[in-house]
Amino acid sequence: MSAGRLGWIGLTLSVALGCAEKPPDHHVQPIVAASRAFSQRSVERGTKAAFLEYLAADAMVFGPGPRPGRAFYQVEPDVAGKLAWKPSYAEISAGGDFGYTTGPYTLTQPDGRLRFGHYASVWAKQTDGWKVVIDGGSRHAPPLQVDEKFAYLPAAKRRRDSSARVVAAAELRRLEAAERVLLLAWKTRGNAALLEYATDDLRYLPPDAPPLQGRGAVQAGLPGRRDELSFEPGGGGIAPAGDLGYTFGAATRRAGPSAPLLAGGYLRVWRRSARGVWQVALELHVMPPRDTGPVPAMTPDVPVPDAVW
Repeated sequence: MSAGRLGWIGLTLSVALGCAEKPPDHHVQPIVAASRAFSQRSVERGTKAAFLEYLAADAMVFGPGPRPGRAFYQVEPDVAGKLAWKPSYAEISAGGDFGYTTGPYTLTQPDGRLRFGHYASVWAKQTDGWKVVIDGGSRHAPPLQVDEKFAYLPAAKRRRDSSARVVAAAELRRLEAAERVLLLAWKTRGNAALLEYATDDLRYLPPDAPPLQGRGAVQAGLPGRRDELSFEPGGGGIAPAGDLGYTFGAATRRAGPSAPLLAGGYLRVWRRSARGVWQVALELHVMPPRDTGPVPAMTPDVPVPDAVW
C-alpha cells in the first residue's frame, strides 16, 4: 500500500476518533470521580482526614445541626469504623464548576455491624480542585437494595454570558426569596408544601427512612409521615451560571404529637427552571436517630454526639 494511502487512512482514523461522541454522562464525571475519591480516602485514611482534605475552607457540615465543617473535624475524634459512600445521582451546573452528588453510605463499625444511610454533598470547583461546600447525611434502616443504579441530569447548554457572576448575584437574591416563600408555606401547610415548590424529579431524604425519588413517590410517602418540622435559614450559595443553588439551616422535628422535639438541620438543593423559577431538586433533613433521644441545638461549645452517622 502506498505511503499516501496509509497517510489518508491515518488522517481518517484521527478525525473519526476526535469526533467520537462523549459518553452521555461525561459532564457529571468530574464530581462523580471526586466523590468516589473522597470515599476511598475515608476508607483508607479515616473519615476525619478525608473530610479535612476535601472540605472547602468555608464548608458546612451537620452534627446534627449545621456548623463550620473544618472546625468541626479538626476538634472532633475520628469516626469509629469505616465510612464509605457511593454516588448514585449527580447533577452539575451548565458552567461545569458547581454541582452535587447523593447516594447510599455505609458505616462499618468496629464490631462488624453496619449502619446505613444516604448522603448529599454540594461541590464547587476551586483553584485547588473540587471541594465540598456543604455535606450531610440521613441514617435509616438497612435498605432492600444496597446498590443503586447511577443516574444523572442530562447536560444543559453552557452559558457564554460574560456577566454570569452578576446574574448569579441577582439569582441568589431570588433564590433566597424562594426559600422564604417555601418556609412560610411549610408553616401553614406542613410537609405538603414541599411538593408545591419542587421539581418533578425531586429527591427527598427524610430522617429515619430511605429516600423518596420523584414527585409521585414523595406525594405517596408524605401522608404517612407525621413529622412536625420547623426551619431556621442559615445561608446558602449558588453556581456562577445561576442555574443551581443550595440553602441550609437549623431545623427541629417532632415525629408525632407525643414525640420529643429533636434538633438538627436541613439542606435544600435548588434548580432554576427554563422559565426562571427556582424549585427544590433535593431535600435533606438531618436529625439524630430516634433511638438516641433528644439532642440540644448545636453550638460551638456543645459536644457533638455520634448521632448522624
